[in-house]
Amino acid sequence: MVLEGLTLPEITDVDPGAEGESGLDPLGLSAVAEDLVDLLTSEHLTARMQRVRFLTAIAACAAVLNHVDVDLRGDTEPQLAFEWLVVQAMAQAALPQEATRSVPGIGKARAARLRGEMLDARSYLKVPAVFGFHGVYKRLARGLRIVDKQLLLDEVGYSLLHEWERDAPSTRAGFADAAGGTPGGDLNRSLQGAVRRALERGGIAESAQVHLWRKLADAFRPDGAGRREATLLWEALIDLSPQVAELLGHLDSHPPNFAVESELDVLADLRATVSVDLRRRVDTVAAYERLASLLYRPFQAVQWEATVNGTVPVPLVNAADLPTVAHARAEVDHAVEAAATACSGVDPAMPERVAEIADRFVGTPDAAAFVDALLGRHRAVQDVRDKQPWFDELAAGLVLRTPYRLEEEPPGPEAVQVHPVRIVGLASFRADLKGRA
Repeated sequence: MVLEGLTLPEITDVDPGAEGESGLDPLGLSAVAEDLVDLLTSEHLTARMQRVRFLTAIAACAAVLNHVDVDLRGDTEPQLAFEWLVVQAMAQAALPQEATRSVPGIGKARAARLRGEMLDARSYLKVPAVFGFHGVYKRLARGLRIVDKQLLLDEVGYSLLHEWERDAPSTRAGFADAAGGTPGGDLNRSLQGAVRRALERGGIAESAQVHLWRKLADAFRPDGAGRREATLLWEALIDLSPQVAELLGHLDSHPPNFAVESELDVLADLRATVSVDLRRRVDTVAAYERLASLLYRPFQAVQWEATVNGTVPVPLVNAADLPTVAHARAEVDHAVEAAATACSGVDPAMPERVAEIADRFVGTPDAAAFVDALLGRHRAVQDVRDKQPWFDELAAGLVLRTPYRLEEEPPGPEAVQVHPVRIVGLASFRADLKGRA
């Protein structure tokens, strides 16, 4: 169930191909954006974190693997075998769509179920150590002391499991310690065996009919936090940073509707009610996103023009005539100055990093020079990555290489936000912890 007034976007399984992340940041804008959003929220959060109960699943995994022989690992980390079981359980239980929103690998698990199969190393995510739920949430789990650097159960993780047990003692009591003669201890040992068999086989060995699936789905469904578990997780998040505490407080009293407002809209709404320090951080993120949009949107506009042209070169003069390019050239000087000024208030080193990105665009005499600056910035970024530019620059104009052709026309200059700023994730955390004390 979603709280009234709260609509959250879906983040689907991510399975990047050979280009990986370098294909998503052609102008090298993301590093500064990420560091500014760290200052806005916490370095322990990322935009992919959407369902906070995976912290409980990570704690439970640590309690299970404490009893699994590491020599069984083979080519698969035991945490991934545990992930196969939890995600497959959600698919086997046919949980409603909202309950499994933003669950890493859920599409793969549902596809396996339809084939009459179970997840294995081949059918799960291509880069599971990054995009499985341990890969996504371990930074936060470590930051909250749920697990340590080796993913062993830490102090807060042990407390979290005990609160989780107390929410459903008839099925979970004794889980954290694998205590004999307890329902939770029995579940822990069942998972130990399932993990061992999965590691030996390279995939889930359990059949579709076993009772384990319903038990796992009930224990870890993302929208199923009990009162005690939800309260502990909420208090842990509040302690993550003063900024997170303020942001969660605002989201709790003003649930956003992301169907009609962006993350930047939410930040603009809360600006007048938060502390001076958080307001400064909000303003810095907004100023940088404005600058990023004035660089990225015209790059996308040229990319789309070249997509439409296919193998026919786009003359530079045609690229310069695009409305998004003209708009960006007219606005960029002021945006560079505003971003540098805002950044200086939160990190003295940040204006220099902004200048490294944007100085080549300041004072460009016309739109053609602005396009040339865009291409120059892109070439420099790709050169550092030891990758080819996306465009072949021919005498007759620009030809976009096939892997980088767009499937649909990109947004125009009105789309100010380029990078996620983690407000969607915090709002989702808040919704999933609605049952807290």
